[in-house]
Amino acid sequence: MRLNDRSRMSREVHVRFWESAGVRLPRATHLPLHQLARIHARDGVCFDPSTYGGWVEHSHALLDPLVAALGRYTLAGVKVHADDTPVPVLDPGRGRTKTGRLWVYPRRTP
Repeated sequence: MRLNDRSRMSREVHVRFWESAGVRLPRATHLPLHQLARIHARDGVCFDPSTYGGWVEHSHALLDPLVAALGRYTLAGVKVHADDTPVPVLDPGRGRTKTGRLWVYPRRTP
């Protein structure tokens, strides 16, 4: 089983778990915007690409205070460690993946 198959399976299990608990999740949970646009178009709903960007921008604005608070909390630790992890990222224009990076900053408390 490839990694993509495993992550897709766990997402499906996750969605089924929440739906069995009575929580309705959107059909396009955790999808890149270009795939979300294709699903909407297939269902006959077409949004301007700037609409998707606006959704992301508004979400960013709403989450910005939380991100700032987490940054202050992390940097207030006795020691702060950094980890740079390469991850594959979809690059639809090239038809393959490129390497993205996750930066993780765990902190140590006294």
